Amino acid sequence: DDRRHLPEAYYYAGRVTSDLGDAPQGLDYFGKALEVMPEDGMEDLRSRVVSQMGTLFARQQLYADALGMYQKSLQYSENLKDTAGVIYSLRDIAYAHRCLGHNDSVFPYYRQAHQWSVKSGDRELIRLMEIQLASCYLDIGSYDSAYAYLPRDFSCLSDENKSAAYAISAYYYEALGLQDSAGYYYGKLLDDGDIYDKEVAARYMVQQ
Repeated sequence: DDRRHLPEAYYYAGRVTSDLGDAPQGLDYFGKALEVMPEDGMEDLRSRVVSQMGTLFARQQLYADALGMYQKSLQYSENLKDTAGVIYSLRDIAYAHRCLGHNDSVFPYYRQAHQWSVKSGDRELIRLMEIQLASCYLDIGSYDSAYAYLPRDFSCLSDENKSAAYAISAYYYEALGLQDSAGYYYGKLLDDGDIYDKEVAARYMVQQ
């Protein structure tokens, strides 16, 4: 009956079950966390909960539901003046629109996320948003624009984010038929990526 900590308990239960791959149970716990939160207050936790719910909906390809949660997360992050939260929420909204085929909405949200990252001065966040933009331009075959956002400085990226940077660089050079450059970045993925990255890189190497 501790109303102060019950929402947090449900939130952590949701995080654990979602990490274990049980999305329905995770969503149930997150929903309970929202139910027991006071109407006023705990906005930081509320922002985290709805963002996590959006991620779980997206994993199940329920992108309209994910979009609604990401939009709520953006609202809470703006109220909290949480710059990183705003950036990630804008990115996630763009991703949901991308999956829903709402092409007119994708670039505006990614550009806003990039602008916020530049204002933050966080080099890794800036690189991450540039990777997202490069990927979108690559999707539509706008190679000059994709090249403008390709990562060139990998030193500020964590291992997981380096893999994303290597992947988008490999896809870019492969699309242009520059196999030597593509092979270099696929080699980086093969060396440093997770098991999924290694599978993608190995498939490319086999085909050469």
